[in-house]
Amino acid sequence: MAVVVLKCGGSLLRTPAGVPVIRRAVDELLRGESVLIVVGGGEVADLVRRWSQWWQLSEEAAHWLAVEAMRFNTQILAAAAAPATWPLATALEEVASGEHAVMLADPVALLRESEECLGIRLPTSWDVTSDSIALLIAAACGARRLVLLKRRVAGSIAEAAREGIVDGYFRWLQERFPSVEVLMQQVDSC
Repeated sequence: MAVVVLKCGGSLLRTPAGVPVIRRAVDELLRGESVLIVVGGGEVADLVRRWSQWWQLSEEAAHWLAVEAMRFNTQILAAAAAPATWPLATALEEVASGEHAVMLADPVALLRESEECLGIRLPTSWDVTSDSIALLIAAACGARRLVLLKRRVAGSIAEAAREGIVDGYFRWLQERFPSVEVLMQQVDSC
């Protein structure tokens, strides 16, 4: 079964209204494909950014704490999406198996495995966001598409990078993995 990766910004979890938006997006994508949901760090990652400055953390430490923020938000979505039961994917093999129609990505485990599998190590800086992490995971698991749920969209990835809708590293990754079609889908504020 083909895999599509759905990247949801952590900001969608700011209010309970974001969960139905994510559910609708999943339902739309389920037609003949399995869905892997990657959740951004949102406000938790923003807290990591502030605290990393306060505590003068290394960029490496701040990067992995921000990825842990993504994991935290993934757990929030798992709990909030009930009664839906979306299991946590901790290995690329689980995603590829197609055993589950919808899975939530463990961003720490899948990022580490994706970097190893593809031989690409993402920079550990604030220049790389969960969008680039989602694209790397999509490439590693053989996804045909990556759908980015965004409050703002642009006509192209180059334009989105210029406008700060996606991080600057995203475009570089997309050029290396052209087999992953990237779509931006605009969502209303929640």
